[in-house]
Amino acid sequence: MLIKQSQQSLIQVTQNGNQSRLTTCKSIAPLKLINPRTHNPYCSVILSGYGGGMVEGDHIDLQIQCDPNTTLYLGTQALTKIYKTPNNIPSTQTLTGSLDANACAAILPDPIVPFANSIFHQKQNWHLEPNACLILADSHTSGRRAFGEHFDYTQYISNITLSTPERPILIERY
Repeated sequence: MLIKQSQQSLIQVTQNGNQSRLTTCKSIAPLKLINPRTHNPYCSVILSGYGGGMVEGDHIDLQIQCDPNTTLYLGTQALTKIYKTPNNIPSTQTLTGSLDANACAAILPDPIVPFANSIFHQKQNWHLEPNACLILADSHTSGRRAFGEHFDYTQYISNITLSTPERPILIERY
């Protein structure tokens, strides 16, 4: 029996002089990574997709590495829409991040929008070395309010864990 291996998208930020730069960038569909050229000292990466949202069975698996003394802004291009799952197969997203000493990351995506009869599972694991700084936002809102939907999704699971070399410092289950 063949086991389907998950392919992982990758982001690595490295310090180059006084600027943080994206030195590794690999995106696996349905994820698209955009790195706008700026003159800012921090690295910007925007998460996007190919079709306006996640459909049943879509899986995003992103590994983020911030090397020592780097700064990363990670955002999204728009709301992440989660479409209905007629066969009860969830859309999933896994983010695994590591911030080395003195690294700083601001992870500020737009809200997730699970539509009626959708299933979405998210897991975030962040490892912080000494003096690392993580600013993390995670939110969702109801889909299609104009059509009367009020959090009519089937299932929404979000698990976030932050840890240091010594121990976990935050475990949030929603």
